[in-house]
Order: sequence, then structure tokens, then C-alpha cells
Amino acid sequence: GKEAALRLEIRLLGSPTIRRGGEPVTGFRSAKAQALLYYLAARSQPVMRATLLNLFWAEGAEEQGRTNLNQTLSNLRKVLGDVLLVTRQAVALDLQQVQLLDVRELAAAAHRAQTLAVELLLEAAALYRGDLLEGFQVRDAAEFELWLGGERERLREAAITLLVEAARRHEAAGDVARTQQALRALLRIEPWRESAHRQLMLLLARNGARDAALAQYAALRQALAGELDVEPD
Repeated sequence: GKEAALRLEIRLLGSPTIRRGGEPVTGFRSAKAQALLYYLAARSQPVMRATLLNLFWAEGAEEQGRTNLNQTLSNLRKVLGDVLLVTRQAVALDLQQVQLLDVRELAAAAHRAQTLAVELLLEAAALYRGDLLEGFQVRDAAEFELWLGGERERLREAAITLLVEAARRHEAAGDVARTQQALRALLRIEPWRESAHRQLMLLLARNGARDAALAQYAALRQALAGELDVEPD
């Protein structure tokens, strides 16, 4: 109904977008305000104010940092309405008011990849439109950058887990098209992944696409030379 239409859609994988009722949410006072919201969304649990100060305002005086945090929270409330739960100690995003949060859905699906229905594996992996907060930059936030690096790695691994499982199960079921789809998606994330190239070459060769299999080998050689400066096994 109307309430569902006003819930937030938060996509942080690839270039970040926040929408409400299909419309982009705008009016953020700074890149740090956006970064703070993205962090709260990705954490999906209450975060201590001290943690937020350390992530975004560790460089300056503590008093100034507190002022910046308060101004940022008040800007986020203005932009988002009552989506933030703020106490004197902590801040959280009210997940009841969030309709879609891609990072959370991807991680949850990867966690149960082996028991997930086969048709849901590719669907979940499709949430991974690129690295976490691709192209997004924020200055003077070293701790945030550090967190972002680790989180990017974790979510990339989650997508890879889903795609490896999708390729395995679709191949076992004899579904050539979906196996190919999973392997190609995997190679977009990790072009140098030899096992995926090998599986794809075998699949193509077995299905009579010898030229495509040879082209795949050429792609593997190029990826390995570019990334790791080595030859294929």
C-alpha cells in the first residue's frame, strides 16, 4: 500500500542510490552525510556515536566533531524523515522503513547459498552491480576508508559464493545457458579466476562451440597476463 511505497530502497552495490517511492532522495549536506547513512545501512544495527566520530571526524577537535555529527544527523532527519533512530549514545537506521537493502540481502543469500533454491541463486547474485559504493569518495575519513576496503572484499566474496554455487548446480542439472550466465558473471567480478574459465571452456567445447572455447582461452591468457603477469596452468 501507500506506506510500502514510501519505504526506502537502498542500493550500495555499484554506484550508490537511495530512492523513496521511485524518486531519488537528495538534499544531503555533504559527502560525509551520505557516507554516514551508507555506513548505518551497511551495518544494519545501532552504532555508537563515538564510533561515528572516529570514522568521520577523527582529525579535528572532539567538540567540533560532535557539532559536525549533530548537524549531519539533523540534515539526515530532514532529508529522510523519521528513518533514523537516534539516542544520546547510538544511531541506527529503522529497518522497518527500508523496503530493499541490497548489501543485507546479498549477504543473507550467500550465507545460505547451499540450501537456497537453485533459481534464487542468480537472482540474489544480480544484486551485485559492482563493488560497494563504487565511484563514491569522501575526504578526511581514513577509518571509514579502511572499513570500506574490508567490506568491499566481504561482499565481493558473497557474490562469488552465490555464482560458484549457481554454476555448480545449473551444470549438474544440465542447464547450459544458466551455467554460462553464472560463469560469465563470475568472470566479470574476477577475470583472472582460472577455474571459472576452465569450466566455461569445457562447457563450450562439449556443446560444439569450439571457437568460443578458444576465444575464452585467449580471454583467460589476457586476464592473467594483465592482472598477475603469469601464463594459464
